[in-house]
Amino acid sequence: MPINQTHQSTVLGAGILLLSLFLFTLTAVAQVQPGSRMQMERVQGDEKSNTPAEKPDTLKTEEELYGSFEANYREALRAIETQQFPRARTLLNECLRFNPRHESSLLLSAELHSRAGEPQKALEDFTTLLRLDPSNVDALKQRALLYALLGRHERALEDLDAALKRKPDDALLHYNRALTLQALADDPFSELSIKPKDILEVLDKTLELDPDLLEAYVRRGQHHALHNKPEEALKDFTLVLEHEPNRADVLTMRGQTYSIMEKHEKARADYKRSQNLEPTDKTHRLLAATYFRLGDLDAALEQYDLALDANPGDPALLLQRASVFAMQDNPLDAIDEYSKVLEQNPLNGEALMYRGMMRTLVHDFEQACPDLRKAMQLGQEQARRYLEFYCN
Repeated sequence: MPINQTHQSTVLGAGILLLSLFLFTLTAVAQVQPGSRMQMERVQGDEKSNTPAEKPDTLKTEEELYGSFEANYREALRAIETQQFPRARTLLNECLRFNPRHESSLLLSAELHSRAGEPQKALEDFTTLLRLDPSNVDALKQRALLYALLGRHERALEDLDAALKRKPDDALLHYNRALTLQALADDPFSELSIKPKDILEVLDKTLELDPDLLEAYVRRGQHHALHNKPEEALKDFTLVLEHEPNRADVLTMRGQTYSIMEKHEKARADYKRSQNLEPTDKTHRLLAATYFRLGDLDAALEQYDLALDANPGDPALLLQRASVFAMQDNPLDAIDEYSKVLEQNPLNGEALMYRGMMRTLVHDFEQACPDLRKAMQLGQEQARRYLEFYCN
């Protein structure tokens, strides 16, 4: 199956993913739509004196105005190409002052507003453009992206569906629709009933139309992993890594899939490769947990230390590192870790229970029993056996 090496990505959704709007590459000036030239009122002359209008001067003024519009539009395109965005904004404002219905200027203006972090102004431009031309697929697509950015996923879905009616074979439109459906499925306030198979069908359609769209394989792999199909997820992640072996994010995803399948050595290898490419807090945590499962406690401790360097005082990491100390028969260090957690939250039942257990190992029953009793009160039933054995 031919796959391009280029990493294609169109991000759409709330909290899922990074969303950006890209300016169109315009290599030639768009033709001004018919009827876009401003019709200047011509002097009809004084009817009483029957003085004829001075047509040559009036026409010259109109041509000068129109020439200025064309010059401003061309200059705006050059400014965009050279990333002089403030200048492009000024020039486009002049173009739209001359002709508020000029579609190419509206499209570029909306994209500049998006780039400047002004989504509401961009929406106004796209909406104006779509009133003039309801079938403009580019405007529908970009407005959908903006709606998604603003968390208005149902409106985004409406625009994507409208665009797909006009371009049913556009793979990226289908891909963005899949991301929008996923966002709606994750939204507890959405009134739409989105089923997992609905999302999978759209991703399958995307890849049927464009087998080279690697991001669609990534998303489909995530979808399979989320819905208990790790073998199918593995196929998609592996296909992506065959063509982009240095994708740290996909290595991490495949490692997590191996972990689900309890193939911890393969998970470790993927996490390690991912960490070598892009060291992150997440890979430290995942590697630590994997080394712990493999019984390599020293390596697990090293990874927890690295994770805590980036997240000092993180309760979950402290609890996990305490577990390593406990497994290493080092109850005093484990007690210190549990105490750090309890300094932040004295009602952490898990930390109370395990600190109580560790204190029994060093025969500190005077402090162990209050920990175990409080843990029981907080719902930690596992503390009962220790409490009955050591504290009666």
